[in-house]
Amino acid sequence: MFLHNLSFKSLTTNLCRILFILVFLTTGCHKIEGTKTDGKQVVIKDKNGLPIEIYTLKDSLLHGERILFFPGSKDTAVLETHENGQFNGAYRSFFLKNKLKLKGQYINDEMVGLWYKYDERGFLIEEVTFSKNKENGPFKEFFPSGQLSVSGNYKNGNTEDGPLLFYNEEGKLVKKMICSGGICRTQWKDNQSTK
Repeated sequence: MFLHNLSFKSLTTNLCRILFILVFLTTGCHKIEGTKTDGKQVVIKDKNGLPIEIYTLKDSLLHGERILFFPGSKDTAVLETHENGQFNGAYRSFFLKNKLKLKGQYINDEMVGLWYKYDERGFLIEEVTFSKNKENGPFKEFFPSGQLSVSGNYKNGNTEDGPLLFYNEEGKLVKKMICSGGICRTQWKDNQSTK
């Protein structure tokens, strides 16, 4: 299974769900009642005084930067930007020790443009173009060396469409497939290649 078969949207959605469950289970439910929080930064902390979440509200909706922390840590797990309750602006998720895992941009609650995925060592492993919350457009995958591994195009989700090119670690094209609706057929393969 290649990385391009993983959906960025599912990765971010699942990460947020896991973080919510971890925070909820370790700290309990936090409901802010009887306080005026609009326009003020709200900091929710666990029983040990460590931050769980920092956000600002406008008209009782998320507005501005929101930061979620790994449970029991000061390390940022997710950094997202909201406008009037919708995702709007930069989005970042992290591994522990604030190492970047995923970055991209939202406009009006939709993932748009290039999104980048990194491994725990900080190497770029994938970049995918998004439109309307779906993988739509060119994508690339990379070897840890930074060399291009796979390039292709997605259409309406993680469905390959058009040429799908595979490279070895030296940058040599070793296989070409033609895809339509996620069904790919090998058009050419370098029989000299061992990869």
